[in-house]
Amino acid sequence: MERMPQDRGRDYPGPTSGVLGSSGLTLFELVDAWFAGHHGMFDAGVVQRARIVSRLQGGGRVSGQLLANQLGVSRAAVHKHIDVLRGLGVPLTSIPGAGYELLPPFDILAPEIVLPLLAPRAPSFGAPFLFHAEIGSTNVVAQEAARGGAPHGALAVTDFQSSGRGRLGRGWTSEPGLDLTFSVVLRPDLSPQSVARLTLAASVAVADTILALGDLEGRVTIKWPNDVLIDGRKVCGILSEAALDMDRLHWVVVGIGLNVNGTPAAGVSLHDLPPGAPSPISLREARGSFTPRTPLLVGLVEALGSAFASVEEEGWDRVLGRLRALDSLRGRRVDVRAGAGGGDPFLCGLADGLASDGSLLVRDDSGAVHEVISGDVTLRAASA
Repeated sequence: MERMPQDRGRDYPGPTSGVLGSSGLTLFELVDAWFAGHHGMFDAGVVQRARIVSRLQGGGRVSGQLLANQLGVSRAAVHKHIDVLRGLGVPLTSIPGAGYELLPPFDILAPEIVLPLLAPRAPSFGAPFLFHAEIGSTNVVAQEAARGGAPHGALAVTDFQSSGRGRLGRGWTSEPGLDLTFSVVLRPDLSPQSVARLTLAASVAVADTILALGDLEGRVTIKWPNDVLIDGRKVCGILSEAALDMDRLHWVVVGIGLNVNGTPAAGVSLHDLPPGAPSPISLREARGSFTPRTPLLVGLVEALGSAFASVEEEGWDRVLGRLRALDSLRGRRVDVRAGAGGGDPFLCGLADGLASDGSLLVRDDSGAVHEVISGDVTLRAASA
């Protein structure tokens, strides 16, 4: 954990409260209200293009003149925004006299596409939406934003992370245009002693989201504290970093790296794998089909928001129950090391489930049970 003093920097404009409180609004009215409530946080062109996308999401064709009337701009301005969207890869068709039509599913992570889907489902997230086609690390971007005063729910998203980091100094490899890598800024009402629960809650959110895709029942597990596995192979890693002092948690950045449509085993080195760990896997390899990243990102952020709220709002027992149900280590012999890779384990024994605070229980050969708060846990070789 990064220990820092109070770290408020430049101000980010905050949302107007209650902008989504009205009932009976259409989808595009909800999106318009969301952007109005976050005035000043987005480029004007991004806002207009997101509003166009929101009007095309329902299916069918919408005329350029109707879009111009609803957005309060000229037909020529609509045409320019449509060209930009096409340049981003948005699948748009147009028929003279009939209008524009959007053809999902989407595999685009730009804010113009993500935010119209995200705002109605997880309105507390996505402002600001810090998107980079390529970046070294989304956690670094999110931390810089947090130090500058970015609010709870700010997102850093990239199409390709070139210098990803895992826990304990390991690297994280992603493939351009194929994986999901993003980080969220949190400002939770939690004590510093409870911050580890956010990583565990994120693991549950990711596991439940990919289970909802189908074809994976009984194959998804969680390796304490931050890995989501399919068939015992890592599909997702989570890296949480925080700014805190002795009695106050200022912010937490939770980074998610999810192998979606690539072949991660081809790009990973033995140095970046725990001792004896199998090669990683992607959703495409596990499910046998392509998974569009746009709806997956939206579903993940929505699930993360719910999981984080459960930790803050005394819903920890529900999160803990899911952790125990998906625990990949229980009943298996493990080694626990203080750091990644080398060195002898400081604890060997049988993983015995999770304590009420989420720490790992390990029963040594004498029968004593130890609570592991942090460390690198690996399965012990059969011959050991």
